[in-house]
Amino acid sequence: MQVESRWISDEDTTYFSDKEAATWNARLHGIQLGDPDQAGHADHLHALVSDVARVQWTKVTSFTSDNPHFSDSLFKRDWMEFEFNGLTVVARQIGDEDALVRLTSESPRPDLADQLQALTTALAFATGRQPQCVLTKMSGSSGSLYRWNALRDGKRSYHACPTDGGHAPDEFLRILKSSATFFATELGKSVANHLYQSWDSVDNTMSLRTLALSSSVEGLLKLMLQPSGRFKVATWMRRAADAGLFGLSGDDIKAWVALRDVVAHGGLLWTDDCLEQKQQTITQLDRMKSLQIKIVLELIGERVRAYDRTEHRSVVFEPVGVEHVRRRTL
Repeated sequence: MQVESRWISDEDTTYFSDKEAATWNARLHGIQLGDPDQAGHADHLHALVSDVARVQWTKVTSFTSDNPHFSDSLFKRDWMEFEFNGLTVVARQIGDEDALVRLTSESPRPDLADQLQALTTALAFATGRQPQCVLTKMSGSSGSLYRWNALRDGKRSYHACPTDGGHAPDEFLRILKSSATFFATELGKSVANHLYQSWDSVDNTMSLRTLALSSSVEGLLKLMLQPSGRFKVATWMRRAADAGLFGLSGDDIKAWVALRDVVAHGGLLWTDDCLEQKQQTITQLDRMKSLQIKIVLELIGERVRAYDRTEHRSVVFEPVGVEHVRRRTL
């Protein structure tokens, strides 16, 4: 193995330790084996993905036991197959929380890794937990490229998602396909950055989670509306409520103002023992989470059944069109 080391110094001097050995405390993001140019000529991508326990698998595998005393046939939903962006996606559950994923193209494509990223973002959006790609293998006629990725320490808690109330497999697949297609676009990549901003904070304090969520919602609204001048979220919410958009109400507006103003100006949440106040904070936070999901669904533009945390039930979300939203609220 060849190891390259680089040093940075303001002076033309190199310093060496007088010890016989040096200890390097470094964290690797991953190990890659193969020619990087192979990535541009691959037509197959295989990946081992973890943290996918909440995926609603759509297809059934049957198992027949050959035990002479306890023969039986078993059936289990543990795989799915669908098309998106010109790719055939096949995924199968391995164990309780892992899956093998295969992306296949009829011809070599240089963007298979980007398509996998879009798919994992869609899984995070649909299931409420960020999956991790443990191992990927891109293959083509001229060879293969392997990559082992370092896993983050521990599992993250679940974040809000449109399938929180439980979904039928077909409904889940509809959300997954439409969101994967969307997250592969340039707009979708920008939306994903704002979502990760709040998803990455789920295991932090209530104040930091609220600050990240409110910032994420404001960024998503700006992406959707593309305002030309100064933009105030509360003003937009009042206009959206008056126009009957997103099911917004006066309580949603009050929740946004109450939570956002506290954390944006140095205040703290969840610092007293008053259960009534804590429940009020949770209810207000749920309203912000629902708004975040509704904005993303509007940008995706797909009619789906999604869980509304303000009503505590699954409802049919009917997008009205981004241009319509802009005309009615700006």
